[in-house]
Amino acid sequence: MADSEMAYPNLFNIAAGQDFLAALARGLCNEATRHQLFGACALTDVQILLPTRRAARQLASAFMSEATARGQTAILLPRIETLGDLDDELA
Repeated sequence: MADSEMAYPNLFNIAAGQDFLAALARGLCNEATRHQLFGACALTDVQILLPTRRAARQLASAFMSEATARGQTAILLPRIETLGDLDDELA
């Protein structure tokens, strides 16, 4: 990892009081915001780790709601995984 990457980790927050999953979906669906945060990448290049499968399902639903609000009938989702699923992969 380069020194510049270690000095500025990709950690971001969403203000308290906002619907976290809806705000995350809205930010990642906005291409300009996504490119500003992560550089040139497609939504399908993003990996999101969540604590539970329920949260993963709710995030997928939030992405679909955001796509519908933008007039899209379909969306290619990012890679959404739960922390428990990572344990299964490592075993």
